[in-house]
Amino acid sequence: MQVAALTDSRADRRRRTAFRVLRAKRQTGTAALVLAAGYAAIILFNLISERSSTIGDYVPNLVSIGILLAGAWLYARPTMPAAALPWIGATVALGLVLLLLAETSRDPDNPSVEYALIIMVVFSQFVLSFPAAIAAAVPMLAGYVVVATDVGVADIGDCFIIGLTALAVGMVALGLRIRLADSLAIALDTAEALATHDSLTGVLNRRGLIDHMPGLLANASRRGDLIAIAFVDIDGMKPINDTHGHATGDDVVRIVAASLTSTSRAGDLVARWGGDEFVVVAPAEHGLDRDAWIARLSGGVRDAAAGHTAWDGSVTVGIASGPADVSEWQSLVERADDDMYARKRGQ
Repeated sequence: MQVAALTDSRADRRRRTAFRVLRAKRQTGTAALVLAAGYAAIILFNLISERSSTIGDYVPNLVSIGILLAGAWLYARPTMPAAALPWIGATVALGLVLLLLAETSRDPDNPSVEYALIIMVVFSQFVLSFPAAIAAAVPMLAGYVVVATDVGVADIGDCFIIGLTALAVGMVALGLRIRLADSLAIALDTAEALATHDSLTGVLNRRGLIDHMPGLLANASRRGDLIAIAFVDIDGMKPINDTHGHATGDDVVRIVAASLTSTSRAGDLVARWGGDEFVVVAPAEHGLDRDAWIARLSGGVRDAAAGHTAWDGSVTVGIASGPADVSEWQSLVERADDDMYARKRGQ
């Protein structure tokens, strides 16, 4: 299979990071709302069941609800920069831990210190970023050691080990979750490539061309350009397959795909339309020189095939051009196909 391999380039790493942030965005905002609802339910239940309690007894809980709702709101904002989301999640977690530790310091019999430890273990899974998680973990650990030592959980050394262990477990789980998220991102990228690219040549297939055309048409329309379509047919493909075998035929197809890609501009689209047929789509100024474009494409293929024992590099190219209209571009492909057959008959 010749689909381009997904390398560990900077662009690939950026895509994987963006995928992690998207997953965190979907999950963290929801988790914050669920936790806020849980806090509210606890407060309501206690107010109903404990007649002596008042709303003032739950100020830390109400502040926690406010922090969670603020975090969920920030995560839901479409204009929030993606790079900021892990830091927002880490800040929300840090705020909750510090509030729980403050509540323990005020009331040593309160189990809030255990809840703080739970958050220290799990918060990084919702942040999905090592830098943000570590930045929040440092003050969490310091706060836990101070408060837990002060209320007599253990001596300072043991408290440090307990807090560090909780954070270490969370970081190990974070590493595993990031690996799973990256594996899923790579699998999705690979599936997308297989769905939109020709497996033999690596260029776009027909579906891939259809998916990419709206962007090319929009750019051409903004510039006031036409679009030009070249329909390229490999001459003598059946005799090549019959005489030399399909492996040689595949080699010819790959040569044509590579040549059309190398002789096209960066913004052009090259697609394998069928077995031995290719389409090249390019923005074009008015007054397109069709003969020059045909000569460039066919000459490039001929040069690429120089020395091939089974094929002389001959292709027939048909051209059509027209407005950059989403509803009309496939009719331009048909016109280019018709032009290609007319040129083939005229040979």
